[in-house]
Amino acid sequence: MARNKAKKKSYVISMRISDEERQLLEEVMKHQHISRISDLVRQGIELVKKTPSSDLIGIVNSDQVSRISNQFW
Repeated sequence: MARNKAKKKSYVISMRISDEERQLLEEVMKHQHISRISDLVRQGIELVKKTPSSDLIGIVNSDQVSRISNQFW
């Protein structure tokens, strides 16, 4: 008899974002050739994991969003 492989659990993450935040996400995905938001989030997590925590303190606030968006392209 073949063993049944245990299925990996998957989770749903839900959050509210503004129209401007959604537009920024869509622009980043377009310019980085990323088709799914989940792939963008996974790439973001990998970047955060590689960045020293001292460099992440206060990295983004609402005033910086437009300036940061220009760095992607």
